[in-house]
Amino acid sequence: MMGPDYAFALPSCTCSLFNCHPARLVVQAWRELVPLLRRKRTILAAAAARLQHRSLSAAWASWRLFVAARQAQWARALSVVRRMQHVRLACAFAVWREAAVAAASKRQQARRAIEYFAGSTLRRCFDTWRSNVAEGQAEAAAEQKHIRLLLLRAFIAWEAADKQRRALQHKGQAVVRRMKNR
Repeated sequence: MMGPDYAFALPSCTCSLFNCHPARLVVQAWRELVPLLRRKRTILAAAAARLQHRSLSAAWASWRLFVAARQAQWARALSVVRRMQHVRLACAFAVWREAAVAAASKRQQARRAIEYFAGSTLRRCFDTWRSNVAEGQAEAAAEQKHIRLLLLRAFIAWEAADKQRRALQHKGQAVVRRMKNR
């Protein structure tokens, strides 16, 4: 049986026909031509099969169109569902936002009330402290004034006593001089 692979087994042949140069070139050209012919044959067989199976290719094309239409319907349905979910989420978010605003308003009012009462308590404490400090300063000032007056009186009394002592001393010296002169 001589097939396309027969030519690849020929080089081991010792025939004088294959040892000549032109024969070797012919075999080599034939070896290069065989793969090209095989490739053309497979391409032609595939084309013939495609032509023979037009009904199969038509069914395949029909199925592809059906799948594409189904995917488009599915995408539209999914879009509608997402829109519906978006509306539900938007409604839920709006309700949550209103509740959050109301809670924030209540917290703000409570904070203001606490600040007012704490502020008024602090204000009263500060006013009391300030009045106590003012009273303490007034008492300290009055005490300082009283001390200055006492010191002034003591100085005046000392000065008067000193004058009296000098006057008495002067009188005593005058008496002693008079007695000496006598």
